[in-house]
Amino acid sequence: MTTPTISNGKKSLLHVAKSRLGLSDVEYLDILANHGNGAQSSRDLNDHTFESVLDHFKSLGFVPKNKFYRPVGSKQRLLWKIAAILKELKRGDDYADSIAERMFKVQSHRWLDADQLRRLVASLTYHQKRKRKRQS
Repeated sequence: MTTPTISNGKKSLLHVAKSRLGLSDVEYLDILANHGNGAQSSRDLNDHTFESVLDHFKSLGFVPKNKFYRPVGSKQRLLWKIAAILKELKRGDDYADSIAERMFKVQSHRWLDADQLRRLVASLTYHQKRKRKRQS
């Protein structure tokens, strides 16, 4: 029985690490062989050996971006959540845009990254709770 190979995203991460560290093909293949249990390419890695190779790249100075591990579509879900909150507050997109302008110096909330959108959702949720409290 063969062990499952790693995902294409993880393979891409290894190749990004290789290029950022400035490794030659020979050096890269040597690291795969030494830290990947004799792997001759990234196709031969499983999850355990991938972690071993990635840890070695980190020890060489590679810093992966956290966005790699984020679930797909998280930004879209946050935009939907913002739209729902705005609807309950009876406000338009221009309200979220003005908050984005104040908080992040960006003209439209649609241009924010996922982390900034989370902070915008927190701000709108706080406003939503204040409005509910005033109404009761």
